[in-house]
Amino acid sequence: MNKILFNSFIAGATLLAFSSCDDMLDKVPDERVDLQSVEQVQKLLTTAYSTGNYGWLCEISSDNIIDINSEFYATQNDGKEIKMHYNLTSYGREDDEMFNFEPVKSSTSSDSPSSIWEGAYNAIATANHALQRLDEIKAENNGVESNDMKAAYAEAYLIRAYHHFILVNIFSQAYKNDEASKQDVGIPYVTEPGTKLVTKYERGNVTDTYKAIEADLVAGMERIDAVSFKYPKWHFNANAAHAFAARFYLYKRDYDKVIEHANAVLGTDRSTLPSLLMDYSGFDDCVTGVDYAEIWQGPDQANNLMLMATNSTQFRRAVGYRYATAGRALRAIEFHLGPNWNWYLMPSANVSGGTFWDGNSDHGFASAKIYERFEYTDKVSGIGYPHVIRREFTNSELLLMRAEAELLCSRHDVDGCVADLIAY
Repeated sequence: MNKILFNSFIAGATLLAFSSCDDMLDKVPDERVDLQSVEQVQKLLTTAYSTGNYGWLCEISSDNIIDINSEFYATQNDGKEIKMHYNLTSYGREDDEMFNFEPVKSSTSSDSPSSIWEGAYNAIATANHALQRLDEIKAENNGVESNDMKAAYAEAYLIRAYHHFILVNIFSQAYKNDEASKQDVGIPYVTEPGTKLVTKYERGNVTDTYKAIEADLVAGMERIDAVSFKYPKWHFNANAAHAFAARFYLYKRDYDKVIEHANAVLGTDRSTLPSLLMDYSGFDDCVTGVDYAEIWQGPDQANNLMLMATNSTQFRRAVGYRYATAGRALRAIEFHLGPNWNWYLMPSANVSGGTFWDGNSDHGFASAKIYERFEYTDKVSGIGYPHVIRREFTNSELLLMRAEAELLCSRHDVDGCVADLIAY
Protein backbone atom coordinates (compact mmCIF):
# COMPACT_ATOMS: atom_id res chain seq x y z
CA MET A 1 0.00 0.00 0.00
CA ASN A 2 1.66 3.21 -1.17
CA LYS A 3 -0.99 5.68 -0.08
CA ILE A 4 -2.61 6.28 3.28
CA LEU A 5 -5.35 8.43 4.67
CA PHE A 6 -4.08 10.74 7.35
CA ASN A 7 -6.13 13.00 9.54
CA SER A 8 -4.37 16.28 8.90
CA PHE A 9 -6.92 18.45 10.62
CA ILE A 10 -5.24 18.27 14.01
CA ALA A 11 -3.47 21.59 14.42
CA GLY A 12 -1.19 20.43 17.20
CA ALA A 13 -1.86 23.34 19.56
CA THR A 14 -4.77 25.13 21.15
CA LEU A 15 -3.78 28.38 19.46
CA LEU A 16 -5.18 27.08 16.21
CA ALA A 17 -8.79 26.09 15.63
CA PHE A 18 -11.04 25.33 12.65
CA SER A 19 -10.26 27.47 9.59
CA SER A 20 -11.41 26.15 6.20
CA CYS A 21 -12.61 22.56 6.21
CA ASP A 22 -14.97 20.64 3.98
CA ASP A 23 -18.75 20.19 4.08
CA MET A 24 -19.69 19.52 7.71
CA LEU A 25 -17.04 21.91 8.99
CA ASP A 26 -18.38 24.73 6.83
CA LYS A 27 -20.98 25.26 9.55
CA VAL A 28 -18.28 25.93 12.14
CA PRO A 29 -17.46 29.64 12.52
CA ASP A 30 -13.88 30.68 11.78
CA GLU A 31 -12.23 30.80 15.21
CA ARG A 32 -8.62 30.88 14.10
CA VAL A 33 -6.29 32.87 16.31
CA ASP A 34 -3.57 34.41 14.19
CA LEU A 35 0.01 34.34 15.36
CA GLN A 36 1.01 37.98 15.35
CA SER A 37 4.68 37.82 16.29
CA VAL A 38 7.78 35.65 16.25
CA GLU A 39 7.51 35.41 20.04
CA GLN A 40 4.06 33.85 19.70
CA VAL A 41 5.43 31.39 17.13
CA GLN A 42 8.17 30.41 19.57
CA LYS A 43 5.55 29.80 22.26
CA LEU A 44 3.60 27.64 19.82
CA LEU A 45 6.72 25.56 19.17
CA THR A 46 6.88 24.59 22.84
CA THR A 47 3.88 22.36 22.05
CA ALA A 48 5.54 20.84 18.97
CA TYR A 49 7.25 17.90 20.69
CA SER A 50 5.48 14.56 20.55
CA THR A 51 4.10 13.08 23.77
CA GLY A 52 4.14 9.64 22.15
CA ASN A 53 6.80 7.29 23.50
CA TYR A 54 8.31 4.78 21.07
CA GLY A 55 10.53 3.24 23.77
CA TRP A 56 8.30 0.31 24.74
CA LEU A 57 7.42 -0.59 21.14
CA CYS A 58 11.11 -0.79 20.26
CA GLU A 59 12.03 -2.69 23.44
CA ILE A 60 9.28 -5.31 23.20
CA SER A 61 10.13 -5.82 19.53
CA SER A 62 13.78 -6.50 20.39
CA ASP A 63 15.65 -9.37 22.02
CA ASN A 64 15.97 -7.26 25.18
CA ILE A 65 12.53 -8.58 26.17
CA ILE A 66 11.57 -12.22 26.67
CA ASP A 67 8.29 -14.01 27.34
CA ILE A 68 8.68 -15.22 30.94
CA ASN A 69 5.66 -17.49 30.55
CA SER A 70 8.03 -19.61 28.48
CA GLU A 71 10.91 -21.43 30.16
CA PHE A 72 13.99 -19.31 30.76
CA TYR A 73 17.12 -19.49 32.90
CA ALA A 74 16.93 -17.22 35.94
CA THR A 75 20.07 -16.54 37.95
CA GLN A 76 19.81 -16.53 41.74
CA ASN A 77 21.86 -14.44 44.14
CA ASP A 78 24.30 -17.33 44.56
CA GLY A 79 25.03 -17.20 40.83
CA LYS A 80 23.26 -20.47 40.02
CA GLU A 81 20.85 -20.70 37.10
CA ILE A 82 17.48 -22.35 37.50
CA LYS A 83 15.01 -23.10 34.76
CA MET A 84 11.61 -21.61 35.41
CA HIS A 85 8.57 -19.93 33.94
CA TYR A 86 5.58 -17.92 35.12
CA ASN A 87 1.92 -17.68 34.32
CA LEU A 88 1.47 -13.94 34.11
CA THR A 89 -0.93 -11.77 32.17
CA SER A 90 0.39 -9.19 29.74
CA TYR A 91 -0.19 -5.53 30.52
CA GLY A 92 -2.60 -5.42 27.61
CA ARG A 93 -3.51 -7.31 24.48
CA GLU A 94 -1.46 -4.81 22.47
CA ASP A 95 1.69 -6.13 24.16
CA ASP A 96 0.92 -9.63 22.87
CA GLU A 97 0.50 -8.18 19.40
CA MET A 98 3.72 -6.15 19.52
CA PHE A 99 5.79 -9.02 20.94
CA ASN A 100 4.55 -11.34 18.18
CA PHE A 101 5.00 -8.74 15.39
CA GLU A 102 1.28 -8.70 14.70
CA PRO A 103 -0.70 -5.65 13.57
CA VAL A 104 -1.72 -3.78 16.72
CA LYS A 105 -5.50 -3.55 16.49
CA SER A 106 -6.54 -3.85 20.12
CA SER A 107 -5.47 -0.44 21.43
CA THR A 108 -4.63 3.12 20.46
CA SER A 109 -3.59 4.03 24.01
CA SER A 110 -0.20 5.28 25.18
CA ASP A 111 2.82 3.27 23.93
CA SER A 112 0.84 1.83 21.01
CA PRO A 113 1.94 2.38 17.39
CA SER A 114 -1.12 4.61 16.93
CA SER A 115 -0.05 6.92 19.75
CA ILE A 116 3.45 7.21 18.26
CA TRP A 117 2.06 7.93 14.79
CA GLU A 118 -0.46 10.48 16.01
CA GLY A 119 1.95 12.18 18.41
CA ALA A 120 4.60 12.63 15.74
CA TYR A 121 2.19 14.03 13.17
CA ASN A 122 0.69 16.38 15.78
CA ALA A 123 4.20 17.75 16.34
CA ILE A 124 4.78 18.01 12.58
CA ALA A 125 1.47 19.82 12.10
CA THR A 126 2.44 22.38 14.73
CA ALA A 127 5.86 22.89 13.14
CA ASN A 128 4.20 23.42 9.75
CA HIS A 129 1.88 26.11 11.13
CA ALA A 130 4.90 27.80 12.71
CA LEU A 131 6.90 27.70 9.47
CA GLN A 132 4.00 29.07 7.46
CA ARG A 133 3.60 32.02 9.80
CA LEU A 134 7.35 32.64 9.89
CA ASP A 135 7.37 32.81 6.10
CA GLU A 136 4.57 35.39 6.23
CA ILE A 137 6.33 37.51 8.85
CA LYS A 138 9.57 37.29 6.88
CA ALA A 139 7.81 38.50 3.73
CA GLU A 140 6.33 41.39 5.71
CA ASN A 141 9.90 42.32 6.71
CA ASN A 142 11.25 42.30 3.15
CA GLY A 143 12.85 38.89 3.51
CA VAL A 144 14.96 39.83 6.54
CA GLU A 145 15.36 37.22 9.27
CA SER A 146 15.94 38.55 12.77
CA ASN A 147 17.87 36.39 15.25
CA ASP A 148 14.62 35.42 16.97
CA MET A 149 13.17 34.45 13.61
CA LYS A 150 16.24 32.36 12.75
CA ALA A 151 15.93 30.60 16.10
CA ALA A 152 12.26 29.82 15.50
CA TYR A 153 12.98 28.59 11.97
CA ALA A 154 15.77 26.36 13.29
CA GLU A 155 13.58 24.77 15.95
CA ALA A 156 10.64 24.24 13.59
CA TYR A 157 12.75 22.64 10.85
CA LEU A 158 14.51 20.37 13.35
CA ILE A 159 11.22 19.34 14.94
CA ARG A 160 9.77 18.47 11.53
CA ALA A 161 12.88 16.57 10.48
CA TYR A 162 13.18 14.64 13.73
CA HIS A 163 9.59 13.46 13.97
CA HIS A 164 9.64 12.26 10.37
CA PHE A 165 12.93 10.49 11.20
CA ILE A 166 11.25 8.64 14.09
CA LEU A 167 8.29 7.70 11.91
CA VAL A 168 10.30 6.38 8.98
CA ASN A 169 12.50 4.26 11.24
CA ILE A 170 9.52 2.70 13.01
CA PHE A 171 7.00 2.33 10.20
CA SER A 172 9.29 1.67 7.21
CA GLN A 173 12.26 -0.51 6.38
CA ALA A 174 15.67 0.59 7.62
CA TYR A 175 17.62 2.80 5.22
CA LYS A 176 20.01 0.76 3.05
CA ASN A 177 21.31 3.17 0.41
CA ASP A 178 19.69 5.62 -1.98
CA GLU A 179 19.18 3.09 -4.76
CA ALA A 180 18.01 0.10 -2.69
CA SER A 181 15.75 2.19 -0.44
CA LYS A 182 13.77 3.44 -3.43
CA GLN A 183 12.11 0.02 -3.32
CA ASP A 184 10.90 0.47 0.28
CA VAL A 185 7.70 2.33 1.14
CA GLY A 186 8.36 5.50 3.12
CA ILE A 187 6.02 7.64 5.22
CA PRO A 188 4.07 10.78 4.27
CA TYR A 189 6.40 13.77 4.49
CA VAL A 190 4.02 16.55 5.44
CA THR A 191 5.24 20.10 4.83
CA GLU A 192 1.98 22.09 4.68
CA PRO A 193 -0.52 22.88 7.43
CA GLY A 194 -3.65 20.75 7.17
CA THR A 195 -6.83 22.61 6.18
CA LYS A 196 -9.11 19.67 5.39
CA LEU A 197 -10.62 17.00 7.59
CA VAL A 198 -9.16 14.16 5.51
CA THR A 199 -6.29 14.46 3.04
CA LYS A 200 -4.69 11.70 0.98
CA TYR A 201 -0.90 11.70 1.20
CA GLU A 202 1.63 9.85 -0.91
CA ARG A 203 4.01 7.72 1.14
CA GLY A 204 6.81 7.85 -1.41
CA ASN A 205 9.82 5.70 -0.62
CA VAL A 206 12.46 5.61 2.11
CA THR A 207 15.05 7.39 -0.06
CA ASP A 208 12.62 10.26 -0.67
CA THR A 209 11.87 10.47 3.04
CA TYR A 210 15.54 10.57 3.99
CA LYS A 211 16.25 13.29 1.44
CA ALA A 212 13.40 15.40 2.81
CA ILE A 213 14.63 14.87 6.38
CA GLU A 214 18.13 15.94 5.39
CA ALA A 215 16.82 19.08 3.69
CA ASP A 216 14.99 20.12 6.86
CA LEU A 217 17.95 19.14 9.02
CA VAL A 218 20.30 21.30 6.95
CA ALA A 219 17.83 24.22 7.02
CA GLY A 220 17.69 23.98 10.81
CA MET A 221 21.45 23.61 11.27
CA GLU A 222 22.10 26.67 9.09
CA ARG A 223 20.32 28.79 11.71
CA ILE A 224 21.24 26.88 14.87
CA ASP A 225 23.70 29.50 16.14
CA ALA A 226 20.77 31.86 16.76
CA VAL A 227 19.04 29.41 19.11
CA SER A 228 18.83 30.31 22.80
CA PHE A 229 16.27 28.97 25.27
CA LYS A 230 15.35 29.69 28.88
CA TYR A 231 15.06 25.93 29.44
CA PRO A 232 17.34 24.56 26.72
CA LYS A 233 17.19 20.85 27.60
CA TRP A 234 13.49 20.75 26.64
CA HIS A 235 14.11 22.11 23.13
CA PHE A 236 16.27 21.47 20.10
CA ASN A 237 19.22 23.40 21.47
CA ALA A 238 22.46 23.51 19.46
CA ASN A 239 24.02 20.43 21.10
CA ALA A 240 20.85 18.38 20.66
CA ALA A 241 20.71 19.44 17.01
CA HIS A 242 24.26 18.23 16.42
CA ALA A 243 23.45 14.96 18.22
CA PHE A 244 20.42 14.46 15.97
CA ALA A 245 22.54 15.19 12.90
CA ALA A 246 25.14 12.65 14.07
CA ARG A 247 22.45 9.99 14.53
CA PHE A 248 20.91 10.74 11.13
CA TYR A 249 24.24 10.50 9.31
CA LEU A 250 25.16 7.34 11.20
CA TYR A 251 21.97 5.75 9.86
CA LYS A 252 23.01 6.97 6.40
CA ARG A 253 26.55 5.69 6.99
CA ASP A 254 28.04 9.09 6.19
CA TYR A 255 30.70 8.63 8.86
CA ASP A 256 32.70 11.82 8.30
CA LYS A 257 29.61 13.90 9.05
CA VAL A 258 28.92 11.85 12.17
CA ILE A 259 32.39 12.73 13.45
CA GLU A 260 31.99 16.39 12.45
CA HIS A 261 28.74 16.82 14.39
CA ALA A 262 29.94 14.78 17.37
CA ASN A 263 33.10 16.91 17.58
CA ALA A 264 30.96 20.05 17.63
CA VAL A 265 29.57 18.89 20.99
CA LEU A 266 32.29 16.69 22.49
CA GLY A 267 35.34 18.52 21.17
CA THR A 268 38.55 16.72 20.23
CA ASP A 269 40.30 16.87 23.60
CA ARG A 270 39.32 13.61 25.29
CA SER A 271 40.60 14.82 28.64
CA THR A 272 37.43 16.94 28.91
CA LEU A 273 35.04 14.04 28.25
CA PRO A 274 34.48 13.01 31.91
CA SER A 275 32.84 16.37 32.59
CA LEU A 276 30.43 15.81 29.69
CA LEU A 277 29.29 12.29 30.57
CA MET A 278 26.95 10.88 33.19
CA ASP A 279 27.70 11.94 36.78
CA TYR A 280 26.75 9.05 39.08
CA SER A 281 27.94 10.64 42.32
CA GLY A 282 24.45 11.65 43.45
CA PHE A 283 23.29 8.03 43.57
CA ASP A 284 24.83 7.61 47.02
CA ASP A 285 22.15 9.84 48.52
CA CYS A 286 19.19 8.32 46.65
CA VAL A 287 16.45 6.44 48.49
CA THR A 288 13.47 6.14 46.15
CA GLY A 289 13.14 5.43 42.45
CA VAL A 290 12.15 9.05 41.90
CA ASP A 291 15.42 10.13 43.53
CA TYR A 292 17.37 8.09 41.00
CA ALA A 293 15.15 9.31 38.17
CA GLU A 294 15.85 12.92 39.12
CA ILE A 295 19.52 12.23 38.42
CA TRP A 296 19.12 10.09 35.30
CA GLN A 297 16.58 12.44 33.75
CA GLY A 298 17.85 15.69 35.25
CA PRO A 299 18.13 18.75 32.99
CA ASP A 300 21.23 19.78 34.96
CA GLN A 301 23.08 16.62 33.92
CA ALA A 302 25.73 17.60 31.37
CA ASN A 303 25.20 14.19 29.76
CA ASN A 304 21.56 14.94 28.90
CA LEU A 305 21.30 17.01 25.73
CA MET A 306 17.52 16.96 25.20
CA LEU A 307 14.58 15.67 27.25
CA MET A 308 11.04 14.92 26.10
CA ALA A 309 8.05 14.40 28.40
CA THR A 310 5.81 11.63 27.10
CA ASN A 311 2.49 10.08 28.06
CA SER A 312 3.60 6.55 28.79
CA THR A 313 3.17 3.44 30.92
CA GLN A 314 6.48 1.96 29.74
CA PHE A 315 7.90 1.57 33.25
CA ARG A 316 4.94 -0.32 34.68
CA ARG A 317 4.65 -2.51 31.56
CA ALA A 318 8.25 -3.65 32.04
CA VAL A 319 7.90 -5.02 35.59
CA GLY A 320 5.51 -7.68 36.87
CA TYR A 321 3.95 -8.63 33.56
CA ARG A 322 4.49 -11.33 30.97
CA TYR A 323 7.08 -9.57 28.80
CA ALA A 324 10.21 -8.53 30.66
CA THR A 325 13.95 -7.98 30.57
CA ALA A 326 14.93 -11.13 32.41
CA GLY A 327 17.14 -14.21 32.41
CA ARG A 328 20.05 -14.32 30.00
CA ALA A 329 18.70 -11.28 28.13
CA LEU A 330 19.02 -9.22 31.30
CA ARG A 331 22.50 -10.51 32.01
CA ALA A 332 23.60 -9.68 28.46
CA ILE A 333 22.36 -6.11 28.86
CA GLU A 334 23.03 -5.15 32.47
CA PHE A 335 25.32 -7.67 34.19
CA HIS A 336 28.40 -7.67 32.01
CA LEU A 337 31.21 -10.09 32.71
CA GLY A 338 34.66 -8.51 32.76
CA PRO A 339 38.27 -9.46 33.40
CA ASN A 340 38.18 -8.41 37.05
CA TRP A 341 34.60 -8.89 38.27
CA ASN A 342 31.60 -11.19 38.31
CA TRP A 343 28.19 -9.95 37.21
CA TYR A 344 26.71 -10.16 40.69
CA LEU A 345 29.49 -8.01 42.13
CA MET A 346 29.70 -5.33 39.43
CA PRO A 347 26.40 -4.59 37.70
CA SER A 348 26.25 -1.73 35.21
CA ALA A 349 25.26 1.73 36.39
CA ASN A 350 21.93 1.27 34.59
CA VAL A 351 20.82 -0.93 37.49
CA SER A 352 21.07 1.99 39.93
CA GLY A 353 17.60 2.80 41.16
CA GLY A 354 15.99 0.26 38.87
CA THR A 355 13.20 -2.08 39.90
CA PHE A 356 13.39 -5.87 40.01
CA TRP A 357 10.05 -7.61 40.13
CA ASP A 358 11.47 -10.44 42.23
CA GLY A 359 14.23 -9.26 44.56
CA ASN A 360 15.81 -12.72 44.77
CA SER A 361 16.55 -13.08 41.07
CA ASP A 362 16.43 -11.46 37.67
CA HIS A 363 12.82 -12.15 36.75
CA GLY A 364 12.12 -8.72 35.33
CA PHE A 365 13.89 -5.36 35.46
CA ALA A 366 13.18 -1.75 34.54
CA SER A 367 15.78 1.01 34.82
CA ALA A 368 15.21 4.24 36.72
CA LYS A 369 16.17 5.91 33.44
CA ILE A 370 12.52 5.39 32.46
CA TYR A 371 11.02 5.72 35.94
CA GLU A 372 7.43 6.85 35.76
CA ARG A 373 6.45 10.36 36.82
CA PHE A 374 2.79 10.51 37.80
CA GLU A 375 0.76 13.67 37.28
CA TYR A 376 -2.14 13.72 39.74
CA THR A 377 -5.40 15.28 38.66
CA ASP A 378 -6.99 14.20 41.94
CA LYS A 379 -4.63 13.15 44.75
CA VAL A 380 -7.45 12.08 47.03
CA SER A 381 -8.77 9.65 44.44
CA GLY A 382 -5.26 8.76 43.29
CA ILE A 383 -5.98 9.39 39.63
CA GLY A 384 -4.02 11.20 36.95
CA TYR A 385 -1.65 10.62 34.06
CA PRO A 386 1.55 8.54 33.89
CA HIS A 387 4.56 10.10 32.16
CA VAL A 388 8.03 8.98 31.19
CA ILE A 389 10.74 11.56 30.52
CA ARG A 390 12.81 10.40 27.58
CA ARG A 391 16.52 11.24 27.48
CA GLU A 392 16.25 11.79 23.75
CA PHE A 393 19.90 12.70 23.17
CA THR A 394 22.88 12.17 25.47
CA ASN A 395 26.61 12.72 25.23
CA SER A 396 27.12 9.03 26.08
CA GLU A 397 25.24 7.99 22.95
CA LEU A 398 27.01 10.65 20.92
CA LEU A 399 30.39 9.36 22.08
CA LEU A 400 29.51 5.80 21.05
CA MET A 401 28.28 7.04 17.67
CA ARG A 402 31.59 8.83 17.13
CA ALA A 403 33.52 5.69 18.10
CA GLU A 404 31.58 3.66 15.55
CA ALA A 405 32.07 6.28 12.86
CA GLU A 406 35.81 6.47 13.56
CA LEU A 407 36.13 2.73 13.09
CA LEU A 408 34.03 2.56 9.92
CA CYS A 409 35.09 5.75 8.13
CA SER A 410 37.53 5.63 5.21
CA ARG A 411 40.44 6.42 7.57
CA HIS A 412 39.60 3.45 9.85
CA ASP A 413 40.70 5.40 12.90
CA VAL A 414 41.05 2.43 15.25
CA ASP A 415 43.04 4.43 17.82
CA GLY A 416 40.34 7.11 17.97
CA CYS A 417 37.63 4.50 18.34
CA VAL A 418 39.46 2.74 21.19
CA ALA A 419 40.14 6.06 22.93
CA ASP A 420 36.46 6.95 22.82
CA LEU A 421 35.45 3.53 24.15
CA ILE A 422 37.93 3.87 27.02
CA ALA A 423 36.51 7.33 27.79
CA TYR A 424 32.99 5.88 27.74
